[in-house]
Amino acid sequence: MITREEIDAVLAAHAAWKARFHDFLVGRSGVDIAVLGTTDHCAFGNWLDNYGAKYLEKQQYEEIDALHAAFHKIAADVAARLKARDFAGAHALIAQGGELEQASAALAARLLIVKDAL
Repeated sequence: MITREEIDAVLAAHAAWKARFHDFLVGRSGVDIAVLGTTDHCAFGNWLDNYGAKYLEKQQYEEIDALHAAFHKIAADVAARLKARDFAGAHALIAQGGELEQASAALAARLLIVKDAL
């Protein structure tokens, strides 16, 4: 069974990942660019694959998994654009209201729907 506290914990893990990604973007830390687009190298993804898959309803799991994958795809796209020195393209993705923020908000909103239903 999933608890409200678990949802809060995975939302916090997602926020922590975003903070580390921000640190990478501003040059304060490194990130393994090869795994940015994967969903199984973060705490949220590990929880989703190992616990969420077992206890979420199938439709909930599939929606959250898709939203999580979309978020990581955009993060990988940001890194690829930076590597290609497409700074304007990368900035557009990470700007306030940009695709990365929208994907993160959609993921969090879906998790909050699950939490509210508990």
